[in-house]
Amino acid sequence: MKKPVATPKPKRQLLTPERIMQAAIEMMDKEGFAALSMRKLAGRLHVEAMSLYDHFPSKEALLLAMRSHFYQQLNTAIPTRAAWHELMAANMTALYHLGVRHPSFVAVHLHVLSVPESRQRGDIDLALLMKAGFSEKEAASAIITLVSYVIGFLHRMVLSRPSGSRIGEITRKDQEATFQFGLDAILAGLKASLRNKA
Repeated sequence: MKKPVATPKPKRQLLTPERIMQAAIEMMDKEGFAALSMRKLAGRLHVEAMSLYDHFPSKEALLLAMRSHFYQQLNTAIPTRAAWHELMAANMTALYHLGVRHPSFVAVHLHVLSVPESRQRGDIDLALLMKAGFSEKEAASAIITLVSYVIGFLHRMVLSRPSGSRIGEITRKDQEATFQFGLDAILAGLKASLRNKA
């Protein structure tokens, strides 16, 4: 009688910071910010919770790494040559699309302090607007306005449940067009403000 052939155990995947971070992003994309805990994340990865702390000393450190990861994607997605308003439109649209793909990005953005990658993005945009003719204060205010619009829009349209209101129904029919309408309006206002300075 032949001995039964033992089924080889599947190889355990190496636990890396990247694998932990991707699992956290997937969890938050599906279940929201409140669902993320080191214990639950460890269970998803089939490891002990303490093994996560070999890579991230705290949940806060993991969230900071996630913010860095998201902004690395953003910083490579932006074109380098165009008029200032076209570059800002591309920047904000990339921010919007990232939030649509990964709702976790919005939650991380709202809950975590800045990281070098997001400060770098801000410095680039600040220099761009100042070169266009805005004062430092005006440029900073413009960036805060634009980013607040994008994150607020994503929070309302991506993270929040539909309210059932007439306005909500109309705008959700073509969310992309709704977003673009608001972005165009802000940029048109900034262009008008710059013309009035001349």
